[in-house]
Amino acid sequence: MKKVLMLGILGILGNVAVAQPILVTKAAEFLKNKQIDAAKTAIDAASGNPASVNEAKTWYYKGFIYKEVFKQDPVKNKEARLQSVDFFKKSITLDKANEYVGECKANIKFLANTYLQDGTELFNAKKYTDVKAPIRSYVSNIQFADAASFNPEVYSYMAYADEMTGKADSAIFYYEKALEAGYKDALLYDNLANLYHQKKEDKKCLALLKEGAKLYPSDDKIAITEVNVMMANNQLSEIEPILDKAISLNPKNIELYLVQGTALDRIVKANKGIDKEAYFQKRLTAYKKALELDGNNFSANYNMGITYYNRAVDIINDQSYDLDVTMLTKIIDQCSAMFKEAQPFLEKAHKLTPANKNTMLALEGVYYNMNDAHKMKDIQDKLAKIKN
Repeated sequence: MKKVLMLGILGILGNVAVAQPILVTKAAEFLKNKQIDAAKTAIDAASGNPASVNEAKTWYYKGFIYKEVFKQDPVKNKEARLQSVDFFKKSITLDKANEYVGECKANIKFLANTYLQDGTELFNAKKYTDVKAPIRSYVSNIQFADAASFNPEVYSYMAYADEMTGKADSAIFYYEKALEAGYKDALLYDNLANLYHQKKEDKKCLALLKEGAKLYPSDDKIAITEVNVMMANNQLSEIEPILDKAISLNPKNIELYLVQGTALDRIVKANKGIDKEAYFQKRLTAYKKALELDGNNFSANYNMGITYYNRAVDIINDQSYDLDVTMLTKIIDQCSAMFKEAQPFLEKAHKLTPANKNTMLALEGVYYNMNDAHKMKDIQDKLAKIKN
């Protein structure tokens, strides 16, 4: 049957003067009957002849037929999709009467969305090096065909793909483009802020985070990033209320409590006249909350232990050399109690992460102050193996 159809088309070509209008009509007929190969042969012949090469109808049908070729096997026939878009655009250029413009744009929109689908699938499969090409095709074609339906979120796909492949400058460009195009998302604010921070553009970083915090007040990632950047810049005065608010909105987020504990320690170290005991208690509360959420969290156990340990060391260092025996005994008892409190948390942290050197060093100090020679020797042997 296919051979008969081809012979019929070749017969039509015998009279070139009438062949082209007839071939376009035949191509449309073949298309209607889902005879795509015959339709393609007919329209290729029609579009190659001077009699119909400048007709909008010719290129409209050629675009439509090539779209159907693409749909037959989207993986194998990707070139047909690209050609289809070009043919529809050519039809629009030639269509002075606007007879086919609407249909052409509708079909370009359809094809644009197939590019978006390809890009999304690649993104979800984490094939980040391949994401941008189909997304670019989506952007250019959807903006041509139906700009109102353009989804600016795609810029964030491109940005994230660049970020994952180490192209920070390009990632920043596309994140900013997404924002300019009206796309708003908490993760976008956090990702872009982190890139600004990496580039040491912390003024822009903090301004963006404050904007993000207003739009997404319950987002914990924005709050954590803001606090970390503020600590990096020694801007400590606003940290406590930011964390208090974030925790009130996300009371089950263990990372917020861990960041709070670290921030409180930084605040104490930066303010000599501060009430150390009050902030010591605040830190304990933060880490207790973290441990309530996950008793096997290394950071929570380590920081709880090191908080007791450091407080004992602070108390010792804050004393004068002329203490009487009674006061000295009291101080020693107080510090010994804190070393004893630190011990189980540091031992748990060591069990969770045996190779962590800081934990072993803290345990060495605890065992020394607790006069536990056996355990101190054991931990010193472990430290020696690390050094060697």
